[in-house]
Amino acid sequence: MKIKYKTRKTLTQIGSILLVCLIAFGAIMGAVAISKKLNEDTKVIHPKFEVGGLNAVGEYEDTDKTIYTKESFECLGLEVKLDFDSNVKYQAYFYDDLDKFVSCSAVYDESMALTVPANVTHARLVVEPIWDDDVESEDRVCHWYNVYKYANQLEISVLKDQGLPEFENVALWEDLADYDIATLSSTDVHRISPLALEYASFIYSENHFENTTVSKIGIPVDTISNASADNNFTVYVIKEASTYTSVDIVDEYVLTIEAGEYSSTSLDKWVYFDVNIPVADGETLMFGSTTDSIVPHYDREGNESGTLIWKANTENATVFSTTGSLLFDIYVAEEK
Repeated sequence: MKIKYKTRKTLTQIGSILLVCLIAFGAIMGAVAISKKLNEDTKVIHPKFEVGGLNAVGEYEDTDKTIYTKESFECLGLEVKLDFDSNVKYQAYFYDDLDKFVSCSAVYDESMALTVPANVTHARLVVEPIWDDDVESEDRVCHWYNVYKYANQLEISVLKDQGLPEFENVALWEDLADYDIATLSSTDVHRISPLALEYASFIYSENHFENTTVSKIGIPVDTISNASADNNFTVYVIKEASTYTSVDIVDEYVLTIEAGEYSSTSLDKWVYFDVNIPVADGETLMFGSTTDSIVPHYDREGNESGTLIWKANTENATVFSTTGSLLFDIYVAEEK
């Protein structure tokens, strides 16, 4: 069967029109995709990894068990996505704008949007392979030629806008700083009393701290052990639990009153410490160790912070039998 010329010409015209429409549609969709990409708040970065690691205080460690980013990178909005079939775990180390170590994250083997502490600007990553059980200990090493193999299992993204936001310290309990420790401890012994460290550690019965960065802690100090020596008080970040007979400690911070700062061991005053303690989702704070040398007061009548749990992390952990509350004046960093 022959197609008449006029019919063939009509079909050609229709085909040309369809082709133009497809090209135009493709151009529009491409423009939309490009526009969407340009409008995204985040960007994927590719920091350079090499064999080595970092120690507990964020300093270089000579090891062939891990790979790390020698050069720090801007880290606001840090997210790490792992390949579906990845076999690595990672940890982020956070630094301020002078490259001074601030803190590190937990070790993760899953994709995470990491909590970046306030006033942190840069980070380094440490990546460790997850070895099969049949790999001998001496063979669990990273070589220069397989750095790419492990690093390529992570997609690292940060905010495009790395302008450091300004923060201010906001008190969780506005009235605590108004407690006149010296007066109350001498005139109303039934209101505040020293915490007996043999009952440490202590936890607020309600979690006030998750998804915050604690920026300042005020301790209502009763006594220190030795005015001519350093005196310490321990604060822990722990996993929140239904009971606290045994806790999962995420991180530990030691607050120190330096030797000679006070002439007497009896203080009866608020002492404030600037800190940078990130508390992630499902985490809370635990206060005090039996080996601490700073003895705080607590509120025997209770206050807005709620009741306390004492002897946490022991088999005898229990909620305080009265309305007693901890008296730590906690501030968190909030963006202005």
